Amino acid sequence: NVVTKFIKNNFIFPNIIHNSAVVSPSAKLGQGVIVLENAVIKSMANIGDFCIINTSSVVSHNCNIGEYNHVSLGAKMGGNVRIEHNNFLGINSSLKQGIIIGSNVIIGAGAVVIDNIESNVTLIGNPAKIK
Repeated sequence: NVVTKFIKNNFIFPNIIHNSAVVSPSAKLGQGVIVLENAVIKSMANIGDFCIINTSSVVSHNCNIGEYNHVSLGAKMGGNVRIEHNNFLGINSSLKQGIIIGSNVIIGAGAVVIDNIESNVTLIGNPAKIK
């Protein structure tokens, strides 16, 4: 893919952070991360390459977010959440503190995740259930 070709040629993708976003100085961002309006990334959070942290979303303390994840508008996660790769968190979804999410997961709008989730599933509802 195009990204792989650029990386092989030592291209460093810039991060784009809106001036109203709050990113803790102790948070770590990979390359090509986009942080939009009023998003908050708290202390000791790690955001992998090519993630989108969308408007008014919150990544709490000590969260680890893998590569290629989209955290939609208003999505919130408690502390110590771990999200693997290539996931989509829907608008206003919520993840309880300490949750682990696998890869290739879609979390629907407004879903409330209270249990760990394996890879390759779609979740909807409150509490979130596999669709």
